[in-house]
Amino acid sequence: MSGPVTVLTGGIGGAKLVLGLTHVISPESITAIVNTGDDFVHLGLHISPDIDTLLYTLSNQANPVQGWGRRDESWNFMEVLRSLGAEDWFQIGDGDLALHVLRTAALAAGQPLSQITADFAHRWGLATRILPMSDDIIETRVDTDEGLLSFQHYFVKRRCEPRVSAIHFAGAEKAQPAPGVLEAITSNHSRAIIIAPSNPFLSIDPILSVPGMRKALADTTVPVIAVSPLVGGKAVKGPTGKLFCELGIEATARNVAQHYAGLIDGLLIDKRDPQDDPDIPCRREDTLMNTLDDRIRVARATLDFADSFAVKTWTALVAFNAPDKRKFRLSGRLDPAGRADLSKQLFAHLVGALRQVPRIGQIQVLSPATPDGWKGEWLKDHGRGLNAELEAARQAMSTARILVIHADLPLVAAEDIEALLDAAELAGVAIAPDRHGSGTNALAITEDRPIRLCFGKDSFALHRAQVGKNCPVIQRMGLALDIDTPDDLDFASCQGFKGPA
Repeated sequence: MSGPVTVLTGGIGGAKLVLGLTHVISPESITAIVNTGDDFVHLGLHISPDIDTLLYTLSNQANPVQGWGRRDESWNFMEVLRSLGAEDWFQIGDGDLALHVLRTAALAAGQPLSQITADFAHRWGLATRILPMSDDIIETRVDTDEGLLSFQHYFVKRRCEPRVSAIHFAGAEKAQPAPGVLEAITSNHSRAIIIAPSNPFLSIDPILSVPGMRKALADTTVPVIAVSPLVGGKAVKGPTGKLFCELGIEATARNVAQHYAGLIDGLLIDKRDPQDDPDIPCRREDTLMNTLDDRIRVARATLDFADSFAVKTWTALVAFNAPDKRKFRLSGRLDPAGRADLSKQLFAHLVGALRQVPRIGQIQVLSPATPDGWKGEWLKDHGRGLNAELEAARQAMSTARILVIHADLPLVAAEDIEALLDAAELAGVAIAPDRHGSGTNALAITEDRPIRLCFGKDSFALHRAQVGKNCPVIQRMGLALDIDTPDDLDFASCQGFKGPA
């Protein structure tokens, strides 16, 4: 496959992956969106560590031992600095100094960071587009047992020793994405969007804090693949593992996936990691990147994984009742709290299944209020009736392929949904009736077969009457079994479903 590739990156691990990509696909097809939460002013100079690391890496100037700074660097500036009694906790080499001086002067002259970075890349003959996440100042700060520290104070001066309790991105709420950033993510012509194996908390979260970034990733029709920063269940270097522990999160691939929940379609995991894969599509590879060949291997594996996803052309539309109306026919079996817990469990199960279907590019929930814990797209139910609300939601969508599916299917699995979409893509529409053959539990519609939504009593017959008897009817237990009555709950239990305790 071909097409542009966008990488969200920061630090040494991200730079290694971008370098690998430039040896697999044309460098000019790559856009790197770089963390600038590490940027700071030191000795009057504006320093952009992650941007500089990527510039040095791609121009073959990076220090091969440290991963940061320049190869064959000299340190006359630092020696003179020390002789004058100045602080020397942040090392600036002589060649590195030139970059900081020029950047600082250009910023003072009114140039934005994105233009300055593009000029540096051009001077060094780099075809890859390098974009700071924002031209505005966003500063990563950490709450620690030594108080609130700026990132570089914590990371370099204190060598990550203080215990971290929270991370903030000062200025993010008022910032704007740098020119070209959102366009790189939202382009439908792209091949993939990759989240590099950078520190999720300190390198990727600052990028995601920029207004509009999370929504752009959640809405894109392009496969989004994250590369786990863990190798063999541990961080390769830096404070990643330490931060997981201090923030009360176990350092696992499952929790990396959870950190990016709603944003990624798949996770590339190191082959040595424990066998506890997340509930999203995963692929295993040797992700340790010591050599150039390693970096090329990981880059190729990431692109191959992205290519395995079909173009995400379907939007799933899920109706979710208000809490006081959920599963009312089970009131003789479950109290209100039990019915609410059951509804939440079924909803979470459905969302988990939908997220394992690569063709589902978006999940939209229609509900009177945002469901607890839901961070995806939400459409307000104004109380005009289910079909009217569904039709209004359908008309507002940009996609022409829509899956309308009930939120109370306890046994539904990704393969059930795949079977329904396969049939709809061949015939234009496909119906999944309930186990009694009277209602419709799921309806997949393409642009080729317009159909009026008739959910409710006898909806299977009403839908089928519109499209004819040749319409595919998908009869699978995962789609057929919904829970409305005590009998449904008993039947589901016999099939292995375990409801809330």
